[in-house]
Amino acid sequence: MKAIDRLIKRINDTNSVLCVGLDPNDIFFTHKIKQIEGIIEQYREFCYKVIDSVHDIVPCIKLNIAFFEPLGPEGLALFKELLEYSSSIGLVTVSDIKRGDIGSSSEAYAKAYLSNGAPFESDFITVNGYLGIDGVEPFASLADKNEKGLFILVKTSNKSSSEIQDLKTLGENKAVYEKMGELVEKWGENCIGENGYSSIGAVVGATHKEELQKMREKHPKMFFLVPGFGVQGGSADDIKCAFDQNGLGAIINSSRGIIGKPFSIEKNEKRYLSDEEFKQMIIEEVRANNEKLNSVRRK
Repeated sequence: MKAIDRLIKRINDTNSVLCVGLDPNDIFFTHKIKQIEGIIEQYREFCYKVIDSVHDIVPCIKLNIAFFEPLGPEGLALFKELLEYSSSIGLVTVSDIKRGDIGSSSEAYAKAYLSNGAPFESDFITVNGYLGIDGVEPFASLADKNEKGLFILVKTSNKSSSEIQDLKTLGENKAVYEKMGELVEKWGENCIGENGYSSIGAVVGATHKEELQKMREKHPKMFFLVPGFGVQGGSADDIKCAFDQNGLGAIINSSRGIIGKPFSIEKNEKRYLSDEEFKQMIIEEVRANNEKLNSVRRK
């Protein structure tokens, strides 16, 4: 089964289009979490609590390697461990690595994440396609061979993305992100699944409502990974245009809005959260977001 079809099956099974972003950060390890000796063990405890809380109520989880690399080899070992664990309990895994290079370098990156039995085997990875087909082809080829998927950066959620991505191309007078969208569609033509979507999709931010709508209208069968929902300012109303008439077509990522929930309340409470309290806060936030998203994705 192609990666995109596995993802859609999980969306239908969980009745959710929410992707929980796992971005562990020292700021989360406050007096509210019982301190464990060793930073790696703190990260491990935190991440497992989140995964175990959400694994049966969301389709997928996105692990951002940026928050594991500062921990060195032990951090990368934990990243690998969490990918394997998430996959073993049914979650579709997205490794947020934003790789972008050419030739043998891209091939090496691809092998590390998209080969069967790879050290960091993932269902999907994020890729920076702004080096052109030389940078994308090694990823796309291996993803297609091993039934994996890519989400390629098209219109990112950060404010300054307009400095480059909104510039007009010569001759065609299209924004750079629009041209990238066309290329992503072309690159994904050979990876179409049973549901009509390609396993090669696009990253399009929730913080750019007009651009998101334009992308959906122009590419009705391109699957989106949509960051920027929640803490970054994107609302459910902003992203309703990302979905097709069947309520499919996108997964909506929330990172800090979910995993930071236990630390955004009771700031003066000087006590540890029990495992059950922590889990319940995460579950309640996920369910609230599922309700918001389901209310707008069904037209």
